[in-house]
Amino acid sequence: MTPRVAEPRLVQTRLGRLAVRSYGDAAAPPAVLWHSMFVDSSSWARVVPTLSEHRRLVVVDGPGYGDSDELAAVTTMTECADAALDLLDGLDLPVVDWVGNAWGGHVAYQLDCAAPGRLRSLVAISAPPQRLPMRDRAKVSLLRPVLATAGPVPFLLDLVAEAQLTDFSRAADGQAVQVIRDSMRRQSRRSLSTTVASFVIGRRDLTRQVRLGTAPALFVATDDRGEWGPREADAAAAARPGARALTVSWARTLVPLEQPAVLARRIVEFWTEVERA
Repeated sequence: MTPRVAEPRLVQTRLGRLAVRSYGDAAAPPAVLWHSMFVDSSSWARVVPTLSEHRRLVVVDGPGYGDSDELAAVTTMTECADAALDLLDGLDLPVVDWVGNAWGGHVAYQLDCAAPGRLRSLVAISAPPQRLPMRDRAKVSLLRPVLATAGPVPFLLDLVAEAQLTDFSRAADGQAVQVIRDSMRRQSRRSLSTTVASFVIGRRDLTRQVRLGTAPALFVATDDRGEWGPREADAAAAARPGARALTVSWARTLVPLEQPAVLARRIVEFWTEVERA
């Protein structure tokens, strides 16, 4: 079931206005959902119906994506986390559960250390804290001028889909592929270029933040993302008191699209464990 798309609310932050949509009971505890790079808040549509039965969901378009303002200049993950804090303050949300996919997980690692106590819990999905390997950074750096001048041309859309989705999903799930294509086409060329420079090429190692964070955490790995599989997630959980690790099969990066039922169920189970602790 796909939720009816709510009208966005724009909240001013230091990185421009961020668009948020709310789902679920307004009286329920709030949970923020922040998407992966190259997609926008539409990538959460398949898990919203289940999660909104348990939380008031605040689904964010990150800086430069969806209905949020264009990201006009290259920035840092630290400033992005500060913008996330601006968002929480602007929405009068002193404490939230946070669910982040890739980029959204990286934002939460930084936020959890910068503002202890603001996250009731943290779910980081396919979000390796290590910096992108140098070889991969070099490849992305070569593609950035294409994004800046030509935008999401077909071969780039195909490369992103390959990085985000398993071979099976790309062949069998046209809707998932279309989410990526539509999300990238909604961005301006400048936003595509600056977000890639800021949060892919320029992202620093966040291993220390993962280790020092205080919120109860669930690290979700997949069986088809080489740099963030079961071994890496287990090691991250072992290094952080109270953390747990989970591996979802038949998924790569966009687990909310590829395995929504499994992911939503395990998030709800995690929330229940945190409430009982």
